Amino acid sequence: MSDSSLNKVVVIGLDGVDWRLLQPWIDAGELPTLARLVQEGAHGRLKSTVRPESSVAWTTFSTGVNPGKHGIFGFVRHQPSSYEFHLADSRHIGARRFWDYLGAAGLRVGLVNVPFTYPPQPVNGFLVGGMLTPGSHVTFTYPAALQQRLMQHLPAPYLFDAGDSAKDKAKLWQSVSAYTRQQLETAVLLLREEVWNFFAIVFTGPDRLQHFFWPSDVKKSEGPTNGELLLTYFKDLDQSVAKILGELPTDALVLFLSDHGFNAVGRRFYINSWLQSKGYLSLRSRALSTDYLSRLLTRLKSISLVRRLKQTFLPTEWGVGQLKTAVFANPIDWTKTRVYYAPDGGLRINLQGREPNGIVPFEAYESLCATLSSELSAVKDMETGCSPIAGVYQKKNLYHGPFTSSAPDLIVEPQRERDPLEQNYLIDSKLGSDLPHFTSSTPYNGNHAPHGILLAWGNGVAAHTTLPESDLQDIAPTILAAMGVPIPKTMDGRVLFELFTDQKCPDPTFLSETEPSSLGEAMYSLDAVDEPETAVIERLRNLGYLD
Repeated sequence: MSDSSLNKVVVIGLDGVDWRLLQPWIDAGELPTLARLVQEGAHGRLKSTVRPESSVAWTTFSTGVNPGKHGIFGFVRHQPSSYEFHLADSRHIGARRFWDYLGAAGLRVGLVNVPFTYPPQPVNGFLVGGMLTPGSHVTFTYPAALQQRLMQHLPAPYLFDAGDSAKDKAKLWQSVSAYTRQQLETAVLLLREEVWNFFAIVFTGPDRLQHFFWPSDVKKSEGPTNGELLLTYFKDLDQSVAKILGELPTDALVLFLSDHGFNAVGRRFYINSWLQSKGYLSLRSRALSTDYLSRLLTRLKSISLVRRLKQTFLPTEWGVGQLKTAVFANPIDWTKTRVYYAPDGGLRINLQGREPNGIVPFEAYESLCATLSSELSAVKDMETGCSPIAGVYQKKNLYHGPFTSSAPDLIVEPQRERDPLEQNYLIDSKLGSDLPHFTSSTPYNGNHAPHGILLAWGNGVAAHTTLPESDLQDIAPTILAAMGVPIPKTMDGRVLFELFTDQKCPDPTFLSETEPSSLGEAMYSLDAVDEPETAVIERLRNLGYLD
């Protein structure tokens, strides 16, 4: 390490937090801890990924590369040469995380609830998995012995996320609050009892609540407004941040960040219904809606007789996730379908020679992409008079790297930044002959936005500084540089020199692509498939990540 290197760096992730909500409360004195940190530190906007979804964004945070290099394009991943989709997890990340490099340099790391760290991979330190963990019946910590220690120390039941009760707002509120308290207790315990150089915790509560409680101008006489309820939660979160800061050494650098921002949403665009009306997608006759069938299969999985029948008559690797894949694929008449909006968040062309029943000739691919882009950009919602689409991107123009070919052919971004909320849209991939093109976004009134927050505070930070806009992929190389660890040249991000004082400004070194990294063989298997758990699938469905 150089003389300017920092021995203690902490990341506190605030999933989905946006300055447009945070800053007015800070200015009003409602969040004293964060107000002090903004005053004493450096802060600015942090650009998320396209799409600004937690699975993609947190993986870009941890790897410092674009999705074309890490291979995560959503909570599900496409199985090549098929119409199948499976849940993605830590084993499918095709790039090393920055904490792998820290560990290889002899620095100890601690990770709590960082998305896409389940199943837990070995680290030089400790790891506690979070949102994709199906339950306490599986190993969710590294080392494994840490799991029992946590469960003995923390109140039961041990929680892994707060999305399971999203249909009931009161229960959701209680669940998010309980989960946030558990995260705080976990962080305090490990900060006190473990040895670490780098520590990260991600609070997912803001994201979970903002999907359903985003403030509006509409006052409801029967109870507190969404804004008042959210402020109550953020006041508790502000106190949690203060308690964590109280456990840190005085020479620590602390980075607060969110994976994406948030904004109001009011409308829903059923894009597969639109594709069907334009003749791009065809359903088989008498096809039932995917929503009805997938929910039915989820309920059936809880019946013991059905589980026994599944074990007898279906392949062993088939779980409810594979059944829902079949539900998605089965209603589609592939002999007549040129394009479909896939569960991994984009349009996929039914291409000859690539898909099992492809009908689009390779030479027609580019012209079809251009036509789709033009037609989608011209779509209008008759109720609002607005276009639901902010942009349509070919994958080759958005991503680069060895996994770009795995991405959907066209990434469709909805309007996220308009005001009022009725002009912002969710994209829904449900299939069904009776679906309209547009409906209300209910039960969601908040959706992800393209810019999150970055706030740096502590040792080496240039105080009273407003930062220029930075990118989520800049965080990984900045942490490596701050801790004196060589940065792989394969990282796409840059070092954020502007947030440091002259005395602590890092002098980064770089790891060439051909230079041995001493990290050993890759830990990740892009072919790893487990039976997805109903709890995880329903958790993601409740948050709108799976349709």
